[in-house]
Amino acid sequence: MVKPIAWCSASSWSCIRCGKCCMLQVPVKIGEALFLQKSFGSGVLEYFNKGFHIRKSVNKYCVFLKWVKGKAFCTIYSYRPRACALYPFYIYKKPLHGEEKMAKFTFFDEDYYVYIDAECSGVNRGYLPLSKNVIDAILLWLGKDIIKVSSHYKCLKKD
Repeated sequence: MVKPIAWCSASSWSCIRCGKCCMLQVPVKIGEALFLQKSFGSGVLEYFNKGFHIRKSVNKYCVFLKWVKGKAFCTIYSYRPRACALYPFYIYKKPLHGEEKMAKFTFFDEDYYVYIDAECSGVNRGYLPLSKNVIDAILLWLGKDIIKVSSHYKCLKKD
C-alpha cells in the first residue's frame, strides 16, 4: 500500500534493494506493454482496472524481480516501466491534499507537487539531499534526460 507524504516531510532517500516496491501493482502504459509483451511474452502482463500491469509471481513479487544474496534486483532495470523508475516519487501539477506548501517544488519556473511513499524503506536513508532525487524524478516524469543542476532547492516549512 502506498502512503504518499509531501517530499519535504522526508530528509533523504536511497534505494536499499529491499524489494518492497516490487510487491506493488505496477501500471504500464500501452507502449511499455507492447514492448514488454514483444520482448518477454504475454505472460508478464495482466489487464485489470482498465489498464495493463506487470504480473506478480506466486510469491506476490514482480515477475522481473531476482534476489541475489538477500538484495532485490530488477532483471529489466534498463527497460523498466516509468512507474518503477519514478518510485517512490509521485509527481502532480496540482496538490493531492493538504500539505500543499510541503509538497510544492518549483523547477525552471514551473510548480510541481511531489510526494514520496512513506512506506518505502529507503526514505530517510540516503546521503544526498532529497532535492537532488526530486529533480531527477521530475525530469523523468517530464520525459527529459537527467541533467546536472547546480541550483540548491529548499523545503518550505509549515507555518
